[in-house]
Amino acid sequence: MITGASKGVGRGIVRQLADKGVFLVLLARGRDALDELLEEVKSVGGKGMAIPCSISDREGMKAMAQKVFDEVGVPDFLVNNAGAWSFQDFCENDYESWDWMIDVNIRGHLNAISVFLPAMKKENKGHIINITSDSERIPFPGVAVYTGTKFFMDGCMQALRMELKNTKLKITNILPGFVWTDGLEKTLRDPVQAKAMKEMGLGDPELFIEKKDLMIQPEDLGTTVYDVMKAGDNYYVYDMMVRDKLQEMV
Repeated sequence: MITGASKGVGRGIVRQLADKGVFLVLLARGRDALDELLEEVKSVGGKGMAIPCSISDREGMKAMAQKVFDEVGVPDFLVNNAGAWSFQDFCENDYESWDWMIDVNIRGHLNAISVFLPAMKKENKGHIINITSDSERIPFPGVAVYTGTKFFMDGCMQALRMELKNTKLKITNILPGFVWTDGLEKTLRDPVQAKAMKEMGLGDPELFIEKKDLMIQPEDLGTTVYDVMKAGDNYYVYDMMVRDKLQEMV
């Protein structure tokens, strides 16, 4: 089960898993993009299904989960990938973007976990893989609210692991640095966010674009997810930070 599957990191993960014999349940808001991705999966011999739904829509997520249970069963893996970010001066009070980041990065991830975890726990199997950010460990100026949503995932998952410690369930947080996606390019070219990045000392957005090959690529995270999925029954990866080489230069 992969949220935010239709573009960016989610699409890269799907492409890396498509020919691995894994049945993929693709979740994102847009039907057309999902259908296109599902055809791509099938073209390389993969199998799956696509369900349009927003992870911040709790009732929609409940209905989606029931469809998955009825047609496929309880997922072995939930890849909680969908994410939202914004570079900004906190004192600009961009409440709309705050709500968006909290809805996706906190409520959305909790919704995805909540609709599947009880069934996973009942069957005593399952692995939740959260794609968070290196901001879960390393705070940066200009992304205070975003960073807070990632710190939340760290604390929440640590506590949840305690609740599940006598089960066979696993929880892994993958913490990537900058990942080159269409979404990041749009952010870097946005004059308001680019200005905030410069003022907060995060570097020149034009340099990031110029050096994009030094960023993590979506398919790289797909490989990371697959490696985490392959862990044996006697161990698993709690957290994995995957940092890009570009951050060493700026």
